[in-house]
Amino acid sequence: MFACGIVASAAGAAFVGTIQPGCVVAGQPLTIALTGTGGNAVVYERITYADTAAGGGLQTTVGQADTQGAFTATFTIPATAESGAGSVLVIVFDPEEAAVSYPANFTVGTSASCSNPGVSQIVGAHFSLVARYQVKKVCDPGVSGNAVFRMAITVGVRSSTVGSPQSTVNAIATFDFPATLTLSCNGAPGFLPTLPLGSAVALHEAVLPTGAAAAGTDTKVDYPPQQAQLPVTIHNARASAISASTPPALAQTGAGRQFASVLWRLALVALLVWAGAWILVNVRRRPRV
Repeated sequence: MFACGIVASAAGAAFVGTIQPGCVVAGQPLTIALTGTGGNAVVYERITYADTAAGGGLQTTVGQADTQGAFTATFTIPATAESGAGSVLVIVFDPEEAAVSYPANFTVGTSASCSNPGVSQIVGAHFSLVARYQVKKVCDPGVSGNAVFRMAITVGVRSSTVGSPQSTVNAIATFDFPATLTLSCNGAPGFLPTLPLGSAVALHEAVLPTGAAAAGTDTKVDYPPQQAQLPVTIHNARASAISASTPPALAQTGAGRQFASVLWRLALVALLVWAGAWILVNVRRRPRV
């Protein structure tokens, strides 16, 4: 496990896989099987093809490989898909690496044109430069426990023109990461996913620590981060218990009801005393016959 920051990707082969069948008939399944992803690695897959249906022509899935680094997903090519070339994109994330597939293709055809469907191959390669950054949770006094974050990932790659000092970022995939990140108040920092430079993570605080005020906007961490200080810090303020401008509603509590009962009893006693005094005075003033 490497320290927080930018590192060169490890040499060697990444994952490999197959697309079966290599020629698929519209309305039939297409299976992508991978090996060598790394145990429990997160896998993103996207297929594209021509489709006459509005909004069609693209399907994605996100999952997790097994402990042996194998992952299989099946897509159904709709009946509205047009004959022609289709493409597959695979991105794999493990704690220390990120890899992407070379362009991999399949064909959408008819029963006649796909009479010999074959199998297409997928070959993965590591991104040249990847990074892994940390975030920590800072909480005000009176706030305690853990915060749980959902993560939205944008995978981007930097590219530059020969002779130009400027680089551009091309986003190749955006999706919700299947794993969550848990951070303890004023505890140790946690690691974000390993991603290529040019990527970004949006952290949404789904579960607040105990006593914390509602979270504001999501925290975005670019690769590399725009924040000057690392690890990136996410702050939780303490929630206000009772607004100072709102008087306590005693009548809605047990103590309030008891207090009101005492006041009524005192008023009744005072009324009886006054009535008795009035009667006594008027009886004494009545003339004798």
